[in-house]
Amino acid sequence: MLRSSWRYLISVVGLYLFSVVALWFIYSMGTDVASGIYRLSEARILVLRMAAITSALSAFGVAMSALLAKPATALRSGIRNGAAAGIVLGLYTVLNVAWREAMVTQQTRQVEYTISTLMGYR
Repeated sequence: MLRSSWRYLISVVGLYLFSVVALWFIYSMGTDVASGIYRLSEARILVLRMAAITSALSAFGVAMSALLAKPATALRSGIRNGAAAGIVLGLYTVLNVAWREAMVTQQTRQVEYTISTLMGYR
């Protein structure tokens, strides 16, 4: 049990490090820093936080998969764990997009109300 726990922890740390590098390039943070959109310290913090979120969600999905399913071959476990991590990350994405849309809609309504009030429509 202890050996598999260490292996799991090392895998999560490896996933985190891979996520940091991948997210830096996926979000083109080097270009954003060079163009002045972000300072280097801000870009690093954003990438580290997003990598922590995705790694934690993936680790949660894999842990739930391991706890809820019976032991299987390495290939079957890999497919099951990948699917579980994908489902958790997909749910996170759906919730994040829904939350952002709700915030944009609320802000849009507030701006429309303010403009119509200033123009004398209310």
